[in-house]
Amino acid sequence: MFHFVPNLKPYTLVEDADEGRFDAYLLSADYTRGLADLAGLVRTEGRVLIADNGNMDVFRGIGKEFAADAAKLDNDRRAWETANGRYARPQDLPVELSSRFRTLAQAMAVRSESITTDAFARDAVRRQVSIDPSLLVGMEDLTVGTMGGLNLEPEYVDLPASFFEERAQRAVTFTRRTIDGEFGEVDGKVLAGLHALDYDSAVLAGRVAAEAGLDGITVGLFGALTDRNYVDYRVEDGQVIELAATVPRPYLRVIEISAGVLEGFRRVGRPRPAFHALGVGTPILLPLLSLLGQGENYFATDSTAPIVDGWSSPTISLYVLDEASAANVTTFTEEAAAFVDDGFSQFYQLFAGDNPSIADARLLARTVLDQTGAVGHSIAQVLGNLSCHGIPPEFLAELGPVSVDLAEAGARLGLLVAYSANVLGHAHSLAAESWLARERKAATRDALSKVPTGVKAQIGAIGQFENDVLVEVEGRIESLSLDHDPNPPKFSSFVVLRAFGEGASVRLRAHMFSLARNGLVEGACCTIRGFIRRQQPWLEENEVGIDIDRVSLSKLRKLSWLDDVAYRMRPFFRLYQDEMNLFNTPGRV
Repeated sequence: MFHFVPNLKPYTLVEDADEGRFDAYLLSADYTRGLADLAGLVRTEGRVLIADNGNMDVFRGIGKEFAADAAKLDNDRRAWETANGRYARPQDLPVELSSRFRTLAQAMAVRSESITTDAFARDAVRRQVSIDPSLLVGMEDLTVGTMGGLNLEPEYVDLPASFFEERAQRAVTFTRRTIDGEFGEVDGKVLAGLHALDYDSAVLAGRVAAEAGLDGITVGLFGALTDRNYVDYRVEDGQVIELAATVPRPYLRVIEISAGVLEGFRRVGRPRPAFHALGVGTPILLPLLSLLGQGENYFATDSTAPIVDGWSSPTISLYVLDEASAANVTTFTEEAAAFVDDGFSQFYQLFAGDNPSIADARLLARTVLDQTGAVGHSIAQVLGNLSCHGIPPEFLAELGPVSVDLAEAGARLGLLVAYSANVLGHAHSLAAESWLARERKAATRDALSKVPTGVKAQIGAIGQFENDVLVEVEGRIESLSLDHDPNPPKFSSFVVLRAFGEGASVRLRAHMFSLARNGLVEGACCTIRGFIRRQQPWLEENEVGIDIDRVSLSKLRKLSWLDDVAYRMRPFFRLYQDEMNLFNTPGRV
């Protein structure tokens, strides 16, 4: 049975025990003192409490020590792959380069052993048992996890299986000694802190733990989740298996490592152990991990919360840029937009319907807010990945418009969250009845927005339109500047927008407004709506330009329920920055 375990925080342990508390919570040894009261509440209510060993900062510290040397090796490895036109497979790299990888890995092992001493383990156990946990994460050997975080993969280091077996054996020995009370009396179940880099090293680690008679394990996935690489193959039982497509290596590794450890138990005839994958909060990985859970054994992963991870963790995005994943981005964008549309539609139907109640409004707002986190997380991941890596030129015509649609869906999701929270707050207020009456009155207007979008036009064809016609164009920001505007004498933003699929460009003006201060950057993909202009001081002779349109929500709110919502939510979320009628993606797209 699969469990999602949030990190124990004041905001993950909700006040009302009947409204959404989790069956289990995880608390790091680093925070046992500050959150001891919350930990006590979890145990009093009979929920599972897992005490992590607090090694995350130690992992990061070792990583920083070796980061510079690892980066040099990584650059040399990438150069070899570029020169040879493929990802490095086992025994592919030159002997000299592989030897340097191996030397660094061995240095990491020495450093790990110097840190994880008996005294270090004893202090961790002392902090863990102070919260009377149900489960404890045993002390780890930090070598393999650090290797994964710095891209020292098995095929690069070319180390014998005995190297990885020794690392696993060290973790298992720590666990056995913890169970035996050598680091202090322990009442909770101790889970071995295992690490692996791929399927084969995971099978080996699982076998070592199984042969030691252990029946509970954790798998540290910090290294796998900080990976930034892609692969088109995997290794199983020493054999290279070609994949049908290039995939993000962290996603492959998380599943390979988790499945491999369990396979190690199976191969020595031991039953499945209690299993906890440490730190997996990426939405796509949660259902994939859940497929490995079966029966009644404890099987779980933890995270602060997926929406928090979306902003704070370095986990790679779900979507890669090939033909198949471009289609995935398009499909996801359509689904995200449909989700937002449906959310607003449900609110409108509620308030426009017969006899809506405050309880109905409260329930709907809470339901929508519960669902928006995962959608917002995914939108942030996809846009963040596009922004970080850029869109390859061969996909720009296809993904440029899609990225803008996704940015608009994300902006409208922000408005939906603001409105849902507003509804929930008013529904709990003393003036709830009068508020509900106002919402019902607002819902007598048309549901859809009356914001003018203009005629959809290709940039290369705008010359066919008369002056003052409102048009909508899409493209990529080629240049952006804040310059003197001679008519009237003010500063305005000027943009050169290049079409996605053609060479045409158009010059645009945002009168007396700084687009740069409001998030627009060179390279961003945009949808811009504005009026056709000719013979303006900011245009060349015979040049056709566009004046970006402004939105008058104060007028439109009288005609449209959705525009009224956008107007009222302006103190909390602005759908149109300074009433400018445009949407844009983050930088470098």
